Amino acid sequence: MAAQSTGGAATVRSAPRRKKFPKILAEYVETTRTCDTDMWRYRILLRSFWLRWADTPMEERFALVADEPPSLGKRWDAFVAGYAQELCCRYQIDPPGWVFQPEKYLDHFWFPTAPRRNRLLWAITSPAPWLQEHGVIVWDRELVLAQELIEGKGAVSSWRRNNMEPLTRQDMVECFEDIANRIRFKFVKGTIYLVGGAAVAMAYDDSRMSIDIDARIESAHGEIQRAILDIARERGWPTTWLNEQPVHYIPRGEDSSSVTVFYHSNLTVRAAAPRRLIAMKMIAGRERDINDIAVLLPYAKELRTVEDMMALLQRMLPDEEYPESTVRDTAEESLRRAGLL
Repeated sequence: MAAQSTGGAATVRSAPRRKKFPKILAEYVETTRTCDTDMWRYRILLRSFWLRWADTPMEERFALVADEPPSLGKRWDAFVAGYAQELCCRYQIDPPGWVFQPEKYLDHFWFPTAPRRNRLLWAITSPAPWLQEHGVIVWDRELVLAQELIEGKGAVSSWRRNNMEPLTRQDMVECFEDIANRIRFKFVKGTIYLVGGAAVAMAYDDSRMSIDIDARIESAHGEIQRAILDIARERGWPTTWLNEQPVHYIPRGEDSSSVTVFYHSNLTVRAAAPRRLIAMKMIAGRERDINDIAVLLPYAKELRTVEDMMALLQRMLPDEEYPESTVRDTAEESLRRAGLL
């Protein structure tokens, strides 16, 4: 039941909050309901859910797709059904019955990611077979690349077992230079939006190090992902060293106060604004997040009390679920470390 507070004669009921960490496909689909664009929805399902799939023992994977997801409209319902069938068939698992419901098939083909000029080519050159069966044309190479990026390497629990050293700010700059040089011959201009410790290191605290780079790839996604995979192979890094999994925890809307921290003719990298980072780190609440918030508070001068920070969190992430007492403790300790209490 949603929490209530009484003030005078009025009764205020807070909005229900969604689960913070989706675990099964139905929960991932529900999470994408608030995505700003279809492309973000596509990337969350293709990459973030596949990370969950890869990190789940084989005998438990059917449970991830067993429940029918909520409807997102006819096109996306067909995509989700075809995607679940693709995953099951690729790993020799019998698909759940809901993927075969008649309403999960489109009458006309839908190309969710192909540019208009390339649609005929995609339709005749190796589309993903079970998605195609549902009327959704996705180039099979996209799924093969996602599988190469994730399977056996991208599982979150495997991170700590890798020998990769934490990245310094200079390391990150060199990585971005490497990506830029690799995509320059593709005649594209990429954009990367940083969050997490990488954003703090690049824009606000050059002594900060991070075990990975949490980011959202905003343009030239395929070319940048291929560069990420090549760099991982050459350096012996996990293929998720640039990690898009936090993409659906980024506050919605345009970040007009983001900071450009790297520029190349083929690649621009922006770091999230301090207020956005503070809100995300209040939810995470780890020791390093508290230190980061203390570093960021001088850049957000209107935040001087716990109530100021709680109000910011409600504005930035109104649908997020969190234990209020724990988040308040995080805010108070951050203010104390910043010398504001």
